Amino acid sequence: FFHVTTYAAFLRKHGTAGDRDLREIFTDEGQPGHELKYKIEELQEALHSQPEAVSAVSPSVQLVSSFYTLVDHLTNANRNYKLVIRTFGTDAADVCRALNAFARSKAVGTAASAWTRFEFDASRDFGHLRRFDEDLVELFTSDGPDHHRSSGRVSITALSRLISTKLRSHPFLALQDDYEYWHSHGKVARAGKLFPISGAHRKCSAQDLTECAVQVFFDDKIKIDDANIVDARCSQCGQELEFNAIKQHHIVRVDSLA
Repeated sequence: FFHVTTYAAFLRKHGTAGDRDLREIFTDEGQPGHELKYKIEELQEALHSQPEAVSAVSPSVQLVSSFYTLVDHLTNANRNYKLVIRTFGTDAADVCRALNAFARSKAVGTAASAWTRFEFDASRDFGHLRRFDEDLVELFTSDGPDHHRSSGRVSITALSRLISTKLRSHPFLALQDDYEYWHSHGKVARAGKLFPISGAHRKCSAQDLTECAVQVFFDDKIKIDDANIVDARCSQCGQELEFNAIKQHHIVRVDSLA
């Protein structure tokens, strides 16, 4: 029986204080991964591939190419969808700039009418979340260049209503999550990016499926057996949701190198 593990995990268990350097030279001559160097280069090339229109405005990669494919499919199929960008970093504006460039390049085609509605507005569609504890959060948003507002400290159910209201007026939103809260609480799921899920404690009947919104959170930091970075809650009561009950339906791990 062989136990499969990653090199990074092996170093965390058996390595020394300099194991970060060992990870960085994994494919160098004389290192364990040297024979895989060609494969790593192939993966890096694929990972850095992005639409030409996006490369023109964003030289650094913000999204994997499969995400552009998903947005392309949903828009061309005239699917009614809403898009919320979530990040612990400060790259939300860059991500939205890349998506806007992609949309503009698509707006010249036969489905132009659908793509002309696709736009993140920096003065309207950005906000950030601040967490105080497991059940209290503050949402900061803007309704225009000079109109900023705070929700004050609200519950998770109230947060869900606020975001839903925001998305009803415009289907695009970018939020910066509270990294310091997640980091200071051990980087566990219950301190991560809040994700209120509507209808989590009931199932839609067959005849209502066409009217039911399916909420999906894609993130490459989600683990195979743990939400890790996403704090999924029932939007009606704020209760924490079991990972096994929502994985691959509401919470989807993205393998950037797949």
